[in-house]
Amino acid sequence: MVATENSPLRITYVELPPGSIDDADAFGQLLIEGDIPQGLRLVLVDKRGSVQFQGSRSKTFDVLAPGTVTLTSKSNEAYREAIMIQTVNIVAGREEKRWAHALVTVDYLGKIDPQLEEAIRSKGAYARVGAEMEKEESKGEDIERNLHQEIGEKVLGDWTYPVYLSNYPNQLIVSQAHLIPKTWSRQFTSCIRLEELQLNEDIKAFDLHEADITREGHLYRLFVPGLAEKRPSLLKSDAVFAQIQARDRAYKGFIHKVEQDSVLISFGFKHLAGTQRIRCKQIRFSFNRLSLRRMYGAVDKDINKREALKRMLFPSVILPKNVSIPTEDITTFNTLLNEEQVATVENIVYPEKKRLIPYLIFGPPGTGKTSTVVEVIKQIFQKGSGTILAAAPSNTAADLIAERLMTAPAPAGLERAILRLNSLQRNDKDMPERIRGIAKKKEDFVDAKQMKSYVERFRVVVVTCVSVGMLEAVGLPSGHFDHIIIDEAGQACEPECAIPITHFVNDNTDLVLAGDHMQLGPVIRSRVAIERGFNVSLLERLMNGKTFPYERDTDRWKGSNGCDPRCVTKLVRNYRSHVNILEFPSKTLYNGELVPCADPIFTERYLNWDKLPNKTFPFLFHGVMGKNEREKGSPSWFNKNEIDAVVSLVSSLFDQYKLLKPEDIGVISAYQKQVEKLRIAFKAKKREKIKVGSTEQFQGQEYPIIIISTVRCNREYIQSDAKHDLGFLNNYKRMNVAITRAKALLVVVGNPHLLAYDPYWKKLIDHCKENRSATGWGINDYLKEQRESLIQEVDAEMPPFEIKT
Repeated sequence: MVATENSPLRITYVELPPGSIDDADAFGQLLIEGDIPQGLRLVLVDKRGSVQFQGSRSKTFDVLAPGTVTLTSKSNEAYREAIMIQTVNIVAGREEKRWAHALVTVDYLGKIDPQLEEAIRSKGAYARVGAEMEKEESKGEDIERNLHQEIGEKVLGDWTYPVYLSNYPNQLIVSQAHLIPKTWSRQFTSCIRLEELQLNEDIKAFDLHEADITREGHLYRLFVPGLAEKRPSLLKSDAVFAQIQARDRAYKGFIHKVEQDSVLISFGFKHLAGTQRIRCKQIRFSFNRLSLRRMYGAVDKDINKREALKRMLFPSVILPKNVSIPTEDITTFNTLLNEEQVATVENIVYPEKKRLIPYLIFGPPGTGKTSTVVEVIKQIFQKGSGTILAAAPSNTAADLIAERLMTAPAPAGLERAILRLNSLQRNDKDMPERIRGIAKKKEDFVDAKQMKSYVERFRVVVVTCVSVGMLEAVGLPSGHFDHIIIDEAGQACEPECAIPITHFVNDNTDLVLAGDHMQLGPVIRSRVAIERGFNVSLLERLMNGKTFPYERDTDRWKGSNGCDPRCVTKLVRNYRSHVNILEFPSKTLYNGELVPCADPIFTERYLNWDKLPNKTFPFLFHGVMGKNEREKGSPSWFNKNEIDAVVSLVSSLFDQYKLLKPEDIGVISAYQKQVEKLRIAFKAKKREKIKVGSTEQFQGQEYPIIIISTVRCNREYIQSDAKHDLGFLNNYKRMNVAITRAKALLVVVGNPHLLAYDPYWKKLIDHCKENRSATGWGINDYLKEQRESLIQEVDAEMPPFEIKT
């Protein structure tokens, strides 16, 4: 076979745990890695008869790029037997056939040699067995005869599997509830691999056959059907492999920009520079593994050997009872901070005694969490106590920290001491203009030594959690930063949050985690990984568990919302929403502790809106029956009746309030096709400046008026939505984000009969109805259908019985 010494072609069989990916019949995958020979094809031949490839005993794959091939079977056999792989290299138009690999499952080995199976499992080779045979076709008949002997020698000898396949997910995975230091690394390594499997499957949905790419300057445009609707989408820096119609070889490029329905790709087509349109036989995509690699590195640590790291991830230090709360009298740079925020700053910056565990800032919507974080950084800088790493899961959140730090008033010299470090893929145009002067990328430096020397000049480095990996790569040592502050920590999965923690924490490091775990958390694609707690952030694990000293004690800490102020603060004063908008999320999700502090001048301006039945209650539920529809070729749903209702409600607002601007309104929907059609409807009314988007796009933002279109009106799709994490049902965090964006007016449009199946949405409808603020279809009988359906289900499940006399 054709392969380079540095990156040889390797094909490895991976056994899939049940339910690892969406295909219920999938039992394994071929992981193809290394350099791909020109014109490589794989011919999979079922040698034993148990595997069927769409009714045939063989299947051919053209391999353009590293990736996965999923194997499925309708067989009821308990084991999956041997699969032979025949490679076909096309060289100068001639086919050279060779038997290259023999792959079998562990179950098959157990059938022919139980001792070998036991030996393989004991060596940690569970779930994958691959033997590189390099046999000529004429010797193919010898493979089956010598199969188990040669595989045993490979597996039990010195043959090395790819690093990221060791301890594969099919091995023991503990539940989140039983996570301990000993299992921490194994647990999250397995979860990351499950997520990688799913991402490999997801990106295949974009592969194209017979497609054109069109030259635009130095880039090439490719239209990708369904790009705007599928989750996750293609991302900048994902790899593209294009096989040109007139040539045998595949060309590799990278996505430069993702647009609504197309991507711009950078290729090395120097010899085709004059060609405006290129016909491709097929195009395949491969996602960028950089974030996964850095998460693998973060969890590949024995935390039992690093006491400081163990304390941060599994806090168990008992704070001395006689330690008092700091009483340092500080002058804040932000004079609008309330008493809670000032106390938080004092507790973090001026602790009575060295804090050995993370300080948590729990900031519900509109309570000024980021303002508190920024003040903490300014005070630490003013105090002169070392270097600060300010991290966040997203570029948007990191940019906001940098902008706020540059906002006056601020300590003298702070702006010159800030570095906003960006990844190579970040486009300068995506950054706020204000911070471009303090921003740098890895490509701005000649080598790692120069970058390390440059970073060391700054006392404050602002970066995303994933991009912290750059700092480790250039050689910044553990303990370089005296303070690590992670904002929006509730949006990061634990391995992502661990990237800055596991490398830079030492005995002298202070760690602060700020966020709200009741809002949207990390986006995880693998349902199996979610079941194992991969979607739970470190902040949520510490706040929701019985971890001492973060557990609530309302008797002891009455003046601080039941939280020990030496290590955790819960901010409760909301400066965003009208009191009657805030009441529902406060009671439902925040123990009724949120205190409305917004200025009535801004929050009461729409109380006399004609559509409000209760003129003291700017929170309206409007019932719409509707119909769920999809367009041909699109998986996303829309509801025309709800679109008409939303447009009508918006028109009513503009008719009544002549000074109302489109920028004052935000419209939220969880379905991309509904978002698209709402935008078209508003554009037709010359109101295209109204922001329409998903809940994820609105997190962290606020608008005077928020209108929510829930879309769904058919019960039969509820399970499908839950499976793919779509819609508002079965996700109280998505609902929480949506309803807490509004300052002065909140309107929810939806089908009350369906929404009432979700306990949180039922409470919302009940809340509006109790306050005489529910209108439209189905409001008076929205519980009737649900009750009747529930009775039928119970009756169906109840066994027959008789009364004996």
